[in-house]
Amino acid sequence: MDKRLGFETLNYEIFQSQIKSRYKSKIFIGVFQEKRLCEPLKCYRDLVIINEKSEKEFADDLKRLISDFERNIAGQVVIGVRKVDEKYQIFTELDDEIPFGKFWFQIKTVKFRLNEIQIKLKCLRSIDDGDTKSFAELLKSTTKATNAENPKELNDEKINTNDAIEPWKILLDFWKREISAFIAFILSISINRTTVTEFFRFVFLVIVSLISSLSEIIKYVGIFTIKFIERTTWLIHVLTPIALVLVDLCSKVIGGFYLLIAMIWKDSIGGARRQPPNYAIEGRPDRNRQAIQYRNNQ
Repeated sequence: MDKRLGFETLNYEIFQSQIKSRYKSKIFIGVFQEKRLCEPLKCYRDLVIINEKSEKEFADDLKRLISDFERNIAGQVVIGVRKVDEKYQIFTELDDEIPFGKFWFQIKTVKFRLNEIQIKLKCLRSIDDGDTKSFAELLKSTTKATNAENPKELNDEKINTNDAIEPWKILLDFWKREISAFIAFILSISINRTTVTEFFRFVFLVIVSLISSLSEIIKYVGIFTIKFIERTTWLIHVLTPIALVLVDLCSKVIGGFYLLIAMIWKDSIGGARRQPPNYAIEGRPDRNRQAIQYRNNQ
């Protein structure tokens, strides 16, 4: 059973679908070398060797496949493909009993098991030294034979090639399974007197807890509001004289500045100032006239 939960399971299923659709139906030349014992699995697997130089394009695909497995597979899982020197080794289970030698192989699918990831291969035909049949002819004949044998598999292959739709299908299937499991869990609960009593008891305890918590919250909110208003009033009372002094200072500074500007404006534009009268010079004839009148009266 898969231990992944939630979106981890969904992402893992999407990864499986992408790997299968990307590498399914690829054809290559390989050498069926032997049946080798796989120590971690305690069983035998068919060993197929691929030469990197002769199958360069397929070797690049295998290199990317191994990289994808290393990034997305965690835990003790045996990956049925590895690189040794300039050759790739595929550990698989061939459905047909074939002799050791060189064959055309086709990837049927990629199986994700609990402790193993296996590339399932299908043997198309053997390769003799005098075999001159081209790859295109082989692919054409293989496609016709596959269509005649299993038309349903051809339709499934066409559907799997659409990588944009496949993740959404997997997502819908995942939701369907989760909802079905939840409904099955609900229906599996036996309804009797004990379960009904426990249910209402639980609901009663939840309601009582909510009421008590709400009363405590209201109490602490009220105390906090009263303390806040009290401290705010005291702060305003203390800061009022300071605020009045600052306002008065600002008004004096601004008023003095405008008065200075007005005086400068008056001196520069208001015109020349009138000379004050010289009373020392102008008052002298009056004093002489008064002295003459005083003599005449004498």
